[in-house]
Amino acid sequence: MKKYQYAALISCLVVIFCLSGCKRTGLSGLVPCSGTVIQNGQPQAEVDMTFVPVSAGEGVRGASARTDEKGAFKVTTLEPGDGIFPGEYKLKLTKRTPDKVYTQAEEEAARVQNKSLPITYIEQMGKYADPDKSGLTVTIPKGGEKNLEIKID
Repeated sequence: MKKYQYAALISCLVVIFCLSGCKRTGLSGLVPCSGTVIQNGQPQAEVDMTFVPVSAGEGVRGASARTDEKGAFKVTTLEPGDGIFPGEYKLKLTKRTPDKVYTQAEEEAARVQNKSLPITYIEQMGKYADPDKSGLTVTIPKGGEKNLEIKID
C-alpha cells in the first residue's frame, strides 16, 4: 500500500510543479500606451495597428491595437491592453472592409441551410499599410504614453 501512496504523492507533486510554471502573468517591462487615430480631423474606427520595433534586440517585440468606434486604442503585446515595451516603432495601419455585403434574404437562406457565407476583406489605408512606407514612427517613453495621437491624411 505504501508503494501506491508514494507514487500518488510523486504524481501530485509533478502536476503541481508543472502547473505553477505554466501560468504566465505577463511580460516584465511593459508600459501603458493608449491614444487615438485621427484622419482629416475625424476619429477612425476599426483601424488595426501594428507597432514594428525599429531596432531588434533581446526582449524586443512588436505590439498591436485596434481602434474602437471613437478612434481610441490600447496597445497589446501579450494580453489585451497590457502595454508595450519602451522604444521606437514604425506603424502599420490597416482597415479591413468586407468586399461584399449580403442581403438579409441571402443571410436567412444560408442560416436555413446551415451554411456560412464567405467573407473576404479588402485592406485599405494605402501607404499606411506598409510600415516602411507609412512615414509613421512613434517613440514610447519609459513611463508609457496615454495620449498618443496618430494623425494621418
